[in-house]
Amino acid sequence: MGLKQLRKKIDSVDSDIIRLVSKRIRCVHDIFEYKKNNKIPKYDPKREKEIIKKARADAIKQRLDPDLAEKVIKVIIRYSRNMQK
Repeated sequence: MGLKQLRKKIDSVDSDIIRLVSKRIRCVHDIFEYKKNNKIPKYDPKREKEIIKKARADAIKQRLDPDLAEKVIKVIIRYSRNMQK
């Protein structure tokens, strides 16, 4: 496989990542609306810890550095929290 084909594979994976982050943000919006309508606090530190723990475990299963997975998920969580302000 040549460099051009390998780069196309990366481009495709990058597009998948963006699509999945977008899908997650839409889910966050739905959760935010649910919490607002049901007078549930926006921030749930216990849930956040669960998400990070799961991201680290998933990373290990995929042979990915769990620190990287934690950093990525924390960026997404921070963005999601800022959306709710």
